Amino acid sequence: MKITQVDLYQVEIPLIPPIAKYFPKIYDITLCRIQTDEGIEGVGESDFYELTPQMRSLFEEKASSYIGKDPLKIDPFSEPSMFECAFLDIAGQVYGIPIHQFFGKKVRDRVTVSYWSCHMEPFETADEAEVSVGLGFKNHKLKAQSHDIVKTVRMIREKVGSGYNICVDPNTEFNSLDVANRLAGELEPFGIVSVLEDPMLQIAWTGIGV
Repeated sequence: MKITQVDLYQVEIPLIPPIAKYFPKIYDITLCRIQTDEGIEGVGESDFYELTPQMRSLFEEKASSYIGKDPLKIDPFSEPSMFECAFLDIAGQVYGIPIHQFFGKKVRDRVTVSYWSCHMEPFETADEAEVSVGLGFKNHKLKAQSHDIVKTVRMIREKVGSGYNICVDPNTEFNSLDVANRLAGELEPFGIVSVLEDPMLQIAWTGIGV
């Protein structure tokens, strides 16, 4: 088996109007497709949100270096992430095994897909939660800020009820343990917040002065 072509695709997902009001653009993603002379193709995704021109040039050069090589003789774990995934995709098809077997046992049969919102006015986020329920979503990951997250969750709870699950992601904006603990306590009674992601910056453990 030989690699015949490697394509890189830069993809920009159009934003819905409520998000576009705050962000005209969030980021692009880069996908790759590796084709072989036996008709087997592998697909991967870059772990960089957006490639600079210099990075893209390096990845294109890397992609060209694979042409003519046997994908099964390339160590996927030594390659950049998008190519790693594509090589594992090919290997899984050749050997007839799911990709998880390259890492260990399967841990779940299904993966939850969540609706997503940037930080916006609480009533706007509640409206988006109602839209998401209409689309069949039961989970909502939303960017949060400390000054209005409690009001936001309250309005969502009033709008869509208790059968809705929220992941609150403040990207460390809660700033301190005291603030994070206080807000977690205020959010808990609503019964719909199951995840508090990155509420504050972590302090590296050094052992010094302890």
